[in-house]
Amino acid sequence: MNRTRFILLIVASALTAASVSVVGAIGFIGLIGPHIAALLVGRRPIYLFPISALFAAFLLLASDWIGQSVTLRLPFPGMENNLTSLPVGAVTTLLGAPFFLYLLRKSFVGK
Repeated sequence: MNRTRFILLIVASALTAASVSVVGAIGFIGLIGPHIAALLVGRRPIYLFPISALFAAFLLLASDWIGQSVTLRLPFPGMENNLTSLPVGAVTTLLGAPFFLYLLRKSFVGK
């Protein structure tokens, strides 16, 4: 690996780590968006890229709305106000895991 590629790999890793530490783990968003966009508009890149971005943004907003709407009471003794909401990463995982099981089943049934 040459020096430039190594430096770019380090910079990309640092930027990824910084963004994940700020917003949390929302990994399924980048995976679900393109798959659903491909189901909607086909695989032509001129349509797939913008629709993927729009659908991923919509999915993130919807996941955050669902997470903010659900309140959980945490069992910590001595705390009067121990309500919290679901993290957006948990909601995207709850939405993403069944979707990928569906894609996995679809790929094996098709063969």
